[in-house]
Amino acid sequence: LFNPRLTLFLDTQAGSQFYFFAQSRLDRGFDPSDHGVQIRLDEYALRFTPWEDGRFTGQLGKFATVVGNWVPRHLSWQNPFINAPLVYENVTSVRDKSAPLSVFDFLYGPRYYGKYAFVPIIWGPSYASGVSVSGRLGRVDYAFEAKNASLSSRPESWNLTESGLDNPTFSGRIGFRPNAAWNFGLSASNGTYFRREAASTLPPGRDIGDYRQLVLGQDIAFAWRHLQLWAELYEARFEVPKVGDADSFAC
Repeated sequence: LFNPRLTLFLDTQAGSQFYFFAQSRLDRGFDPSDHGVQIRLDEYALRFTPWEDGRFTGQLGKFATVVGNWVPRHLSWQNPFINAPLVYENVTSVRDKSAPLSVFDFLYGPRYYGKYAFVPIIWGPSYASGVSVSGRLGRVDYAFEAKNASLSSRPESWNLTESGLDNPTFSGRIGFRPNAAWNFGLSASNGTYFRREAASTLPPGRDIGDYRQLVLGQDIAFAWRHLQLWAELYEARFEVPKVGDADSFAC
């Protein structure tokens, strides 16, 4: 599969408080396929920073998640690998477009359905739409967001016009930097992972908002001269109709 990609960035700043950025791509899909070439607007956001010390920043638009430590370095000149880490690319047994017919269907579904029917714990950088606040207070970093789709949501769910804000996802990360070399982080997320079309496959009287994806993540980073080390560990729980809680661990 030959997948050339052209990425264009736009950065605009008005004074020291307002900043706008956008990222567009020309390729064969966010997840490369044998379909034709398409152009997309992956990210766009307006950022407001009222104070110069970085204690608070507000952001509105469509942008990458604040969870974990891979997303801030996921672009090609910072990430030398073709594939994303396991958490962001390897799919689970959970489907987001339809509920399983039974426990048997949930367990053995991956044998019969295509890979694209299932979702990972986090789908790439998760460019969902919403708002966020972030900042640094001494040695502590914080970031919280409210978005229209869960961390596991597929790219076509990220646009606000696709899924709306009826079932928002709330995520956040608290980081601690004891010195210039170390960075420790704790992330959490709670959101609805089913798409709208799954509503007709749910048990009677239930709605897609009744089934959540819960994620807890820990990350650590170390940098010394030319050496850089990163690690992430995630625990995820999907509330699955007719099955119960489906737990997954990944690093």
